[in-house]
Amino acid sequence: MKKLLEVKNLTKTFPVNGGFLKKSKKLTAVDGISFDVMEGETLCLVGESGCGKSTLGRCILQIIKPTSGEVIFDGVDLCKLDEKKMRPYRQYLQMIFQDPYASLNPRMTIRELIGAPVHAFKLAATSDELDEKIREVCKVVGISEDWLNKYPHEFSGGQRQRIVIARALIMNPRFIVCDEPVSALDVSIRSQVLNLMKDLQEQFKFSYLFVSHDLSVVNYIGDRIAVMYLGEFVELATKRELFNNPSHPYTQALLSAIPVADVNYKRERTYLEGEVPSPVNPPSGCRFRTRCRYASDVCKSKRPELKLVGEDHFAACHMCGKITK
Repeated sequence: MKKLLEVKNLTKTFPVNGGFLKKSKKLTAVDGISFDVMEGETLCLVGESGCGKSTLGRCILQIIKPTSGEVIFDGVDLCKLDEKKMRPYRQYLQMIFQDPYASLNPRMTIRELIGAPVHAFKLAATSDELDEKIREVCKVVGISEDWLNKYPHEFSGGQRQRIVIARALIMNPRFIVCDEPVSALDVSIRSQVLNLMKDLQEQFKFSYLFVSHDLSVVNYIGDRIAVMYLGEFVELATKRELFNNPSHPYTQALLSAIPVADVNYKRERTYLEGEVPSPVNPPSGCRFRTRCRYASDVCKSKRPELKLVGEDHFAACHMCGKITK
């Protein structure tokens, strides 16, 4: 597969008010992350709330400007572009947000919402051409034309998410960041939206960066999975390799927590001790060491780097190969 997007050493820090101490600090939400996304691929990001998943997606799309690093799309570093030069690329880089209602203007009809980006980029010469584009994309995502003159509050969560997907799809995107797009939906509706997203990807060959905390969803839709902890990748592997052979203790704990429908099925749970450290003052060395039962002296002094531990399988752990699962 051809490489579509390349992220190199991406970092994003936010200033933090020191409060009573009056000392300014920095919160590092994304810390030196590098990875590639191939054409037609779904790369999933998983991890606990606050680990930097959503911030990473927004930095890639330049919704939030990264502090440092590179985001190379079609041979161009998006981080070096000002807003005027970035505008042509926004047609091909779209985002689907977690709460569809919050991302839809309640004063606009569905027709206006779906057609707004086409109008903004002047991709339709006439109103008839615009209406034709809207009807085509509605047919693809399963939206009835009866919806077009209604408003967002008249629809359910699943229907609104279809509207958001239609709005992104009408721009003929090549890369879509999905920020927990089904977490707010009922289970039955969730499966419908996921199936729709998979079918659209097969039809139009675009790529997803799929942010989620639900490993069952990730197992269904993903091709590769990256596990994040406190702004860093701790493991990156193909879906099959990650689920069959998790190498990092944090990944092992996440996988052991997946619910199983069979009440007679028994497996050993891996429990994490303590709380997630503050990203303002993370632990030295390995950031996971304060919750890891395998931590040793080297984990306190040396920050682990992603290293190859299997076929297309990378993990950032000093104890890799020494852990008994």
